[in-house]
Amino acid sequence: MNFPLKAARALVAIAAALTLSAPAHAVLIFQDAAGNTVAAPSVLDASNEAIYFTETSIPGGGQYTVTNNTTGYGLLAFGISNFDTVAWIGSFGSAFGCDSGGGTSWCYASSNLGASNWDSADIDSDGNTGFDIFGDIANVLDPGDNTLNFYQAADGELLSGNTWDEFLYSGLLSSQLFVVLGDGSGGTIYGSGGAPVPEPGVALLLASGLAALAIRRSKLG
Repeated sequence: MNFPLKAARALVAIAAALTLSAPAHAVLIFQDAAGNTVAAPSVLDASNEAIYFTETSIPGGGQYTVTNNTTGYGLLAFGISNFDTVAWIGSFGSAFGCDSGGGTSWCYASSNLGASNWDSADIDSDGNTGFDIFGDIANVLDPGDNTLNFYQAADGELLSGNTWDEFLYSGLLSSQLFVVLGDGSGGTIYGSGGAPVPEPGVALLLASGLAALAIRRSKLG
């Protein structure tokens, strides 16, 4: 094997490793319960979205690290698209967990939303289902996915400026999502959207192209 081919394969391996922990800054469109588009919440850090997360591959599945970047909303719930996964909190097999930080505390329960319960499971305290807010489940699923890892605040929620990394799931990484935000006075808004290809993903595509070019050149040479 010549050097260009070795180098190209090394590039692919490095880029693939980078994708195991990649920021997924989803571009969210916000609406009210009636489906009217509303302004996105103001944020603490203008370089990031109102709610942003990192998906990390860990033994047995994946992990979401979620940050509430809004200035006045609590994270009441969120769901992230995937395929045949199971949502957990804190550790695999646990569907409930609590923590504290920044002078506040929060607890979340995990479950899964799919075609069988999308129009019956509540996603907020007003009794709205996913179908009531977003319509068909296909609107919040990546193509080919069949479930949403769903995490809902049970006693306190992740408030402005807080980050938590105990949202787990068994499965591979994905990126389409929705969020439910509360303003502390009974007002609720809903966001949905997908994440663009993160930089490590772009690096992988670039490295793959370089590898293909190097392999072609090695064959021609």
